[in-house]
Amino acid sequence: YIRRLSIINLKSKLSFHNQIINKGNSLVLATNVKGEVVFCSENIVSILGYTVEEVLGYGYWERTDDHDLYSEQEIKDFIDDKIFIRKLKCKNGEYKYIQWNDKKFSNNLIIGIGQDVTKEVQIQEQYKNAIEGAIDLIYEVDYKGFLTFVNDFTIKTLGFDSQELIGQHFSKFIHTDYLNEIVQFYSKLDKFENHFPTIEFPLFKKNHKKIWISQKVTVRKNKDGKIVAFSAIARDITILKNIKKDTKIRHKKVNEYNRTITQLSTTNFSNYINLETRLMKVLETASIVSKCDRVSYWKYEKDRITCQNLYNLENKTFEKGTVLEKKDYPIYIDSIQSKKQICASNVFKKHELSEFIDDYFIPLNIKSVLDIPFFIDGELIGIVSFENIKSKRKWDNEDVNFARSIADIISLTLISQSRFETEKKLEYKSELLSAMTLCTEKFLKSNNIDAIFSDVLVIMGKATKSHRTYFYENNDLTKTISQKYRWIIENDTLNEVNQKLQHLPHEYFEELLTPLLSNTIYTAVVPQIENTSLREKLENINVFSIILFPIFVRDKFHGFIGFDDTENERYWSEDEINILQTLAQNISFSLERITNENAIYESEEKFRLLANNIPGTVYLSN
Repeated sequence: YIRRLSIINLKSKLSFHNQIINKGNSLVLATNVKGEVVFCSENIVSILGYTVEEVLGYGYWERTDDHDLYSEQEIKDFIDDKIFIRKLKCKNGEYKYIQWNDKKFSNNLIIGIGQDVTKEVQIQEQYKNAIEGAIDLIYEVDYKGFLTFVNDFTIKTLGFDSQELIGQHFSKFIHTDYLNEIVQFYSKLDKFENHFPTIEFPLFKKNHKKIWISQKVTVRKNKDGKIVAFSAIARDITILKNIKKDTKIRHKKVNEYNRTITQLSTTNFSNYINLETRLMKVLETASIVSKCDRVSYWKYEKDRITCQNLYNLENKTFEKGTVLEKKDYPIYIDSIQSKKQICASNVFKKHELSEFIDDYFIPLNIKSVLDIPFFIDGELIGIVSFENIKSKRKWDNEDVNFARSIADIISLTLISQSRFETEKKLEYKSELLSAMTLCTEKFLKSNNIDAIFSDVLVIMGKATKSHRTYFYENNDLTKTISQKYRWIIENDTLNEVNQKLQHLPHEYFEELLTPLLSNTIYTAVVPQIENTSLREKLENINVFSIILFPIFVRDKFHGFIGFDDTENERYWSEDEINILQTLAQNISFSLERITNENAIYESEEKFRLLANNIPGTVYLSN
């Protein structure tokens, strides 16, 4: 009975081992020291398709194309539990990947247990192919930031060898201006679980050129939740960045052009003395905004064109007077007369400009030209010319449209100039004369200096459309000057004086006082004052344009009246200056008259006091 139980247990164990070895998922092979297969599990049929008999001996090595037999030395130095993968040929001609785990049981017996890992290897190969064949930069860094893997596209894009990248710190390839931002970005990735943010930054290539990438990073953590590595996939967006940059530059350029055209179109040119100053403003603005070295306006006449004004951006100067005779430049003038604009990025390759090469382009080093003719009632009136001297310039549509707009502005300015100036001058002069008449009446009737200034400064301030008018009084004893009266626009009476402008020494006024002491007016546009100290003093009290008239009483400098503009450049006309000079003279006469009358009154009072205190009778006779 005991023996029967032992047999049954043995059969059960053998049946169990048979199920495990022959019908399991693992392939079992046993080889001797010569490499002959001495045992093979029966499941080789389902795994590789061969029968046990076909692989015994050397059949396994021959049929599976596996030629890596252990040498005698390898058997002597055999290491248990060595894991490796072999690519084996199946009976149907396909190949499978088997992962082996070998163990040495005796000096003449090695048993290997193999697992079919074909799907896993294929997945890995697909992943590897996808990584290596991707047109994105794919790389990994450890938790310290050192590169541990880069794909071929990264190597190709950056121009480095693999050895030059692996083991290097990622910061080596990032511009220092962006390094802190990148470090901060990586330090915050631990807060994200699945959706990681994208970041854009530049990398340096081996040739030191810069490329922009858009990078997405994922975090790899160990079982303890600690970060062990970062995997990144990035796309080269340099072209997109350049396009975006160019678009931004173009958009900025268009906005600047539009803003300038709007500004010039809405500028109140009535503040400018004459047509020349208007043209100077337009040409200077066009040159500055377009960044063109020379912008000019040429007047067309029957046999010639004459430069009315040219602004030089580099020198910030104006010039004029150049005359081009039609007989010397027939090709150019005929082309302009045909209402044809001339756009030349290279002046030496433009037929219409060939006549200018020797005596104009070469001496002045002109590289590119954009000429826009403009017409009034079908007749050629003039030409607006944009010239570049520093380098060749490729004129784009925005440049051409801007130049046309400048030509239109000049054309409209010419059309309206005569009528505008005439009407405006007559109207304004009439207002000034009316104001002067009213002031003269005040001078004749008043014996009070305060009353005179309280009326005159308000009346003339409003009449001249000044922002402020004022009177400063000189003190000969202390050699100081103080503001005594002040009027500010939109007020009907005088304002309180500025306490900071009291008892100022003559030296404080610098070159401003020199002409006044010589009984000469002083006028200036503050931004154009070369004396930095004086300019800053005027800017600190918000003066943009100023005109001052000296006041002399009994041939001595008594002070000055002034008019200023706090917003615009103002050029005072001859009529304005003459009228205001008359005003200053009338103030001088009134002050002298009042001073004399006060002196006579004081003398009479003294005489009356003396007479009243003398015993006897005193008679006055004439």
